[in-house]
Amino acid sequence: CKPFADALSHCGNFDTIHQDVDTQLESLLIAPWKASKLARCAEPSAPSQFLIIIDALDEIDGHEGFKFLRSLLNVIHSHHLQDIKFFVTSRREQALETHVNSFTDREFYHLEWVSPKEAQADIRTYLSTELPSLHSDDVEKLVTTAAGLFIYAATITKYLAKHHPQEQRKLIEWLSGAMPSHHSRMTALLDNLYHQILSDAFGDFEEEFLLHRQQVLFTLLCTAVRTSTLIVSQLLEHDNADIADEVVQHLHAVLYVEDNKVFWYHKSFADFLFDKTRSKKFWCHLDDHHRLLTRSCFQIMKKGLQFNVASIPSSFIFNKDNPALVTMVEQRISPTLGYSCQHWHYHLLLSMSNSLESVLKEFLQLHALFWIEAMNLMGLDGLCEVMLQTASKAGIQSALANHFAEAARFALYFSGSAASLSTPHLYISALATWPSNQEPCRTWRSHFPRIPAFENVAGNEMSLMTIQTKSGVTSVAFSSDGSHIISGSDDHSVQVWNASTGQEQKVLEGWHTNGVTSVAFSSDGSQTVSGSGDHLVRLWDASTGQGLKVLEGHTYKVTLAAFSSDGSQIVSGSEDDSVRVWDASTGQELK
Repeated sequence: CKPFADALSHCGNFDTIHQDVDTQLESLLIAPWKASKLARCAEPSAPSQFLIIIDALDEIDGHEGFKFLRSLLNVIHSHHLQDIKFFVTSRREQALETHVNSFTDREFYHLEWVSPKEAQADIRTYLSTELPSLHSDDVEKLVTTAAGLFIYAATITKYLAKHHPQEQRKLIEWLSGAMPSHHSRMTALLDNLYHQILSDAFGDFEEEFLLHRQQVLFTLLCTAVRTSTLIVSQLLEHDNADIADEVVQHLHAVLYVEDNKVFWYHKSFADFLFDKTRSKKFWCHLDDHHRLLTRSCFQIMKKGLQFNVASIPSSFIFNKDNPALVTMVEQRISPTLGYSCQHWHYHLLLSMSNSLESVLKEFLQLHALFWIEAMNLMGLDGLCEVMLQTASKAGIQSALANHFAEAARFALYFSGSAASLSTPHLYISALATWPSNQEPCRTWRSHFPRIPAFENVAGNEMSLMTIQTKSGVTSVAFSSDGSHIISGSDDHSVQVWNASTGQEQKVLEGWHTNGVTSVAFSSDGSQTVSGSGDHLVRLWDASTGQGLKVLEGHTYKVTLAAFSSDGSQIVSGSEDDSVRVWDASTGQELK
C-alpha cells in the first residue's frame, strides 16, 4: 500500500521502536494509516481492504505474545480502524482466547478442525512442488509420515533438498520406517527428523570438536536476541565465525540467516533441544549454557570497557552536539561488546548460580561504572537501573545484592538528570555529587580523586530524579512493576512518565474540567484512574491515552480513586462524604 508507506515515511516516529508496544502501534500503524486515508481512497487501483498477517505469536518469549495482542486489540478498538483486518496465528493459549473473546468482531479457527484429508492434500501439493524430482510413491510415503504435520513436511523438504535423488530415497525409507505407532506420533516424528539432521551435521566429529559445534548451536538458540555468527563466535572466545557459519550451513533445514542474524524456522526445534528426554545426546542444558554466556559477557566487558571509552575531548559539550561521537562509539563498542552490555542480566537470571558471585563482585569494583558510561553512549542508560535491580534480586547473597541495589540507585540518579546529556558528567557531576558513601560508589569515587568533592550534601534524602512538569502536581503513583509513574496536575491533565529516564510517555487530557486530585494504575498497568475537582472519576487506557469510562455520581470534589487488586473494581472517595465502588469494565456504580 504505497499511500500508507508514504505516510509512514513522512509522519512515522521511528524512534518509538525502543518504546512500549502501544506507543509503537500508535506511531507506526495508527497515525500513518489515518493520514493515508484520503490518498488510499483517491487511488483507483488500490484494494478496498487490507490484511495484516502476524504469524507465530506464541514464539514471543514469555507472555509477551499475549501482551502484544492485547495492546493491538485495544488500539484497534479505541481507534475504530476501518478497511484493515488482522490474521494472527498462535499455539492455543487460554489467556489469549479469553481476551479475544471479549471483542465482538472476531473469528477463531483451530487447526484440529482441519480434516485429515485436507491436510494431507495440502502437504502432497507442497512436497510435489518443492521436491519435483521425487517419485510419486516417495511423495506418498512422506505424506503418510508427516501425518498432517506441516512443519514436518517443511523441515524434511529443506533437509532433503541438498541430497542427491538416490540419497533422498534412502533417507525417506529410513524416516518412514522409523515412524512411531503410538498416539504421540507428532512429537516423535519431529524428534526422529531432528535427530537425523543433527546426526548428519555433527556425527563425524571427534568429541572435542563436536562439543565445540554444539556450543555454537546452543548459543545461537540462547542469545537474548537473534544475532550474527560473529557475535556468537566471540561470545565463545573464537577468533572468527568460520565454524559458526559452517554449523549454520550444515543445519540449513532448521536454521536460516536473514539480515546477518540467525533464526530457526520453527520453535519446535528449540523445544526439542531444551528437552533432555527428547534430544538425548544433543541436549542443551539451559542453566549451564546461560552460566557460560554470563561469564562470557562479563569477560568481554572487562576487556572492552574503560574510562572515556569514546575519547570525548571535553565535558563542555552535549553528546548530541558532538559530530564525531557516533563514529567513535561504533569503533570502540563492537557489536559483541554492545550485546554483552545490553544482555548480561538476561543470561544471569537464567543461570541462577551462586558460582557467579565472584564475577559479579569483580564487575562492581569499577567496570560497572564504565558499563553505565557505555550504555549512556549507546542511548540505553535508562535500562541500567532496571538491569542492576534485576541482578540484585537474582538470588545472590544479601551484601552483594545491597551493592547492586545501591548501584541501581546511582544509575537512576544519573539517567534521570541533565548530567546524562553529556557522558563525561557521569563522573564529574553524578559521581561527584552522589550523596551516599555506600559501596560500590565509595570505591568508584576513590579511583577518581581529582573529581570535585562536595561537603554538606543532603545525604540519603537527596532525590534520585526530578521530573519537571508544566503545572502543579497534586497526585503521583507508580505502576506495579515500577516502570512508569503517573501524575495528576492542576491543569486538569494526567501524565504518564518513564520511571527510569523521567521522559514523558503519554498525556491524558481533555476529559477533566478541574484539577486532578488522585491518580492510580491498575495492577497490570493497562489502565489508569483519576479523580478530580469536577466531581468525576475517569478511567483511561494507559497505553493509548484514550478515555474509556466516566464514573458519575459524586456531588463534590473527588479526593481519592484506586483500583482493587484484581483490577475489576474502582473505589473513590469524595468531599461529599461518600465512598463509592464501581465496576471497572462497565462503569456502573456497585455500592
